[in-house]
Amino acid sequence: MHESERLPSPNSTTHTLRVWKEPILKFIFKATIVGLVVGLFISLFRMAVTEALHLVKDMFGYVQQHLIWVPVLIAGALLLAWVIGLLIKSDPLIKGSGIPQVEGQLVNELHMNWLSVFIKKFVGGTLAIGSGLFLGREGPSIQLGAALGQGIHRLSGNRSVFEEKFLLTCGASAGLSAAFNAPLAGVLFVLEEVHRHFSPIILLTVMTSSVTADVVASQFFGLTPVLSFGHLESLPIKDYGFLLLLGAMLGVAGMIYNKTLLMTQSIYQRITWLPVHLHGILPFILMVPLGLLAPQMLGGGHDIIVSLHQQAFSLIALLILLLVRYLFSLICYGSGLPGGIFLPMLALGSLVGAILGQLFVSVFGLDPMFVNNMVILAMAGFFTAVVKAPITGSLLITEMTGSFATLLPVIIVSLTAYVISDLLKTKPIYEELLHRLTTPFKEAMDHQLESRETAKELIEIPIVIGSKAENQYIRDLNWPRQALLIAVKRGGLEIIPKGDTKLRAGDSILILTDDYTLSEVKQKMNMLCTDCSSYDRE
Repeated sequence: MHESERLPSPNSTTHTLRVWKEPILKFIFKATIVGLVVGLFISLFRMAVTEALHLVKDMFGYVQQHLIWVPVLIAGALLLAWVIGLLIKSDPLIKGSGIPQVEGQLVNELHMNWLSVFIKKFVGGTLAIGSGLFLGREGPSIQLGAALGQGIHRLSGNRSVFEEKFLLTCGASAGLSAAFNAPLAGVLFVLEEVHRHFSPIILLTVMTSSVTADVVASQFFGLTPVLSFGHLESLPIKDYGFLLLLGAMLGVAGMIYNKTLLMTQSIYQRITWLPVHLHGILPFILMVPLGLLAPQMLGGGHDIIVSLHQQAFSLIALLILLLVRYLFSLICYGSGLPGGIFLPMLALGSLVGAILGQLFVSVFGLDPMFVNNMVILAMAGFFTAVVKAPITGSLLITEMTGSFATLLPVIIVSLTAYVISDLLKTKPIYEELLHRLTTPFKEAMDHQLESRETAKELIEIPIVIGSKAENQYIRDLNWPRQALLIAVKRGGLEIIPKGDTKLRAGDSILILTDDYTLSEVKQKMNMLCTDCSSYDRE
């Protein structure tokens, strides 16, 4: 018997099932390695962006006093836009935040060259974000982390696509954890936004990599929260009505933001006189007068958020700040420069919170001491309305501010914003961005998948209360043609599925499919097992 006949392919059904049964400690060990590596490189990325931004602000401050250097400043901005444009042209997947790219790769709608993406996203992200544009480092950190997770898998010599997805997921979680010093938010963002459901093995490995990366990042940046607001008084129960009003208005604001962000991308697509990879010239040129007028406004928004706690702004000043940051953040992200909307989105939410807080004080008599509370709550609510991830939004802001006194109000605002956003038919922004991103690559990806060995994927789907699969016999359900049900997990038991096996809420089912049908199967299985829209309330 030949060796090729004895040993299963790393992407075969046999190997995929064998990997799933491997001891959890093996995956935890690999996740720890990913967390260490990602924590180190994302910390270096944070430091590079921070130092570059300080340098740029000092430079604008100097040019304010010596206007003769303005032409040099403009030339430098054009040069940066050109260099970043060359990086984008050589690898278009470094455009934008990187989160849609990671989601696309996990469902095989995109393929990423990990080394190319890591190097070019690191350099391009540092230049774009560190130059003072209204872009965030968090999305790029997630993509960089995912690329490193994929790279660690590739360098180990392992060719299993199934294992690669695990380490890629671990890297993404570790990237957000190191970027914000928020390990729980890193875990939940990947589970709530990227996977939309999870299994114990994913939870444990992602948590391991996220915590490990946070420990590494803490060696560089300490344990101080990223957005320290100091001690905040708890909002009295009698004022909780303001939370519902705040959440409702943020739900509307999130819908407006999503629509205008997508509209901005559409406007850029109509620009024919400038190559796509050079669209970044527009925000770089606009940044020059903005930086000369108010260099303190440059950057993703961290300084703006902190200043709302440290300084008193008039209502007019807050409205101007909101308008400028809103418009310029759309221009920056819509251009496709390598940078995210995570932190700029939080900055917009904080400004909305400060404005509404002042209005609550002057119109409804809210105690002025709670305006800072509104700033924090609005960040969580706006994030939830835009991303449609209320649990992540609540924990992210709690970890970033270090204020657990606001946890209950944060949850109330986030849930209210989510409900209003949902009623307004707002789709998750990263889902919309992924759809736009994958369209140009679809034909090439289909050809690539057809020309290589088919890999097998295992996915674990929970049975949710109110779903079509709940209390149904397996034989009575309309299963996707490309899906093979191989096991039903019920508590600590693993049941061999039969036609007369009845699925219960709380069960998890294991589905085997080909990697090129993963996205389609996942979508159909979620409609069958996790969609509660058909829930009978009678």
